[in-house]
Amino acid sequence: MRRTLVFLVRHGEVENPGRLRYGRLPGFRLSARGHEQVTRTVEHLASRVSDVAAVLTSPLERAVQTAEPIAARFGLPLVRDARVIEAASHFEGLPLDAPRSPRYWREMLNPLRPSWGEPFSELGRRMSGAIFDTARAHRGRAVVIVSHQSPIWVARAHLAGFHGPPWLLGSVRCHHASVSTLWFEGLRFVTWWYWKP
Repeated sequence: MRRTLVFLVRHGEVENPGRLRYGRLPGFRLSARGHEQVTRTVEHLASRVSDVAAVLTSPLERAVQTAEPIAARFGLPLVRDARVIEAASHFEGLPLDAPRSPRYWREMLNPLRPSWGEPFSELGRRMSGAIFDTARAHRGRAVVIVSHQSPIWVARAHLAGFHGPPWLLGSVRCHHASVSTLWFEGLRFVTWWYWKP
C-alpha cells in the first residue's frame, strides 16, 4: 500500500466589514491578516512535503487567493473544481446573526436537511467525490484542496463515520488557513490530523 496525503486547506480570513454571511457571493477577498495566514500555511505545507502532485481550489475568490501561493510554491498549475465550493445557503448576504431573528426561523424548520440550504448529504457526496478522485489520480503522493469551513467539516465527518446531529459540526475545529491532513493507504482512509496558523 502507498500512503496518499490530501491536505484540506480552509481559505484565509476574509475582508468583511459588513459582517455578512457571504457564502458563494462574489467580491469577498482575503484581508491583510488572511494573506499573512496563508503565508504561514504555505510554509507549513512546504515543511511537511516536497512532492505535491496537484492543487485544487474552490472557484470563489478567497479560495483562489489562498490556493495561488500554494500552487506557486510547488510549481503547479491551479485547478478550479466546483465540487469543493462553499455550501449553498439561503442566508447569503444577510448579517451573521440573521438566523437568530424570528423573521428567518422558517428557514430552519428542518436542521437535519438543512432547510436553509444545501443538504449535508449532498455536500458530503460532492466533497468525497473530489477527495477520492484526486487521491486516486495521484496515489502515493500528496495533493492540496482549498475549500471552505462547511465542506471541510462535512468531509471530515463523512470520512470519520460521524452520524450525530449536523449542528454538532460547529464544535469541530476549522480555523482560517488551517490544514486538515487526510491519510489514505491506497484508497482506504486511515486517519486525519489538524494544524492551524
